[in-house]
Amino acid sequence: MSMEKILQDAPLLSALGLTNDLYLSLNYHNVWVDKQGWYAKWKKQQVPLDIDLACVLFDRNGQQVDMVWFKNLRDKSEAICHFGDHLHGYQTQHEKEEHRAERHAERTRVKLSKKEKQQLKDDEEKRLLSPIDLETIHLNLAKLTDEVCEIALIATSYQPISMAKVPTGEIELQDVTGNAVIKINLTHLDKNCCSLWIASLYKNEFFNWQLIDKQQTLAHEHLTKLAKKVKLN
Repeated sequence: MSMEKILQDAPLLSALGLTNDLYLSLNYHNVWVDKQGWYAKWKKQQVPLDIDLACVLFDRNGQQVDMVWFKNLRDKSEAICHFGDHLHGYQTQHEKEEHRAERHAERTRVKLSKKEKQQLKDDEEKRLLSPIDLETIHLNLAKLTDEVCEIALIATSYQPISMAKVPTGEIELQDVTGNAVIKINLTHLDKNCCSLWIASLYKNEFFNWQLIDKQQTLAHEHLTKLAKKVKLN
């Protein structure tokens, strides 16, 4: 498909009701997989499946200018920030609740009415039942340099194991107000999906950002090699 056709079909972020302040997030429940290497296989060693998020930045000519991933947590302009690599999903419900408690330490010491206490309890229970983001990348598109015109969003399994093997999991793209535009259930991915081109963001000649929803399965490769295969033109 030509670049002209791709962009013709790609909606503006503003038309989707989104701001230019985005969050790409990943959450999943842990699953153990066989460790790679003959010695590990001989010993029947297992490790948690490790899924990573990354953003690859390109200029107008399709040349890669930067990549944000677990080995490089910020781009040069610090407009895109990776909040760090989580090496595995939740192993138990208890671990999930502990993580939730750390991320949502919003306890208040002021006196509350009985109704307010019940509301606080209900809100906490809702949060415990909802997924937590294990990995998150913040994209402040307005802060990017003029050089960056295209951003590819990628998810990949560190091991050559399908991401669909997780018991539960989700990738989500939303803006700072909570409006979600992409939600991907990991268990619905292709059984051979070790790497996924989630979507691309493209800045047109009017400096407006467009969203190209890809959700394309890629062959398992190191992230630095995958980066060469996710440009639009």
